[in-house]
Amino acid sequence: MFSGILAEIMVSYWMITFHSLSLAGSKYATCFKELRRKLC
Repeated sequence: MFSGILAEIMVSYWMITFHSLSLAGSKYATCFKELRRKLC
C-alpha cells in the first residue's frame, strides 16, 4: 500500500515537473523567435 502511494506521488511530481518544463520551453521558443525576427 505504501509503495502505491509513493508511486502516485512520484507520478504527480513528474507530471508537474514536465508541465512546468514544457511551459518554460514554449516561452523560450517564442522569445527566441522574436529575437530572430529582430536580428534578421
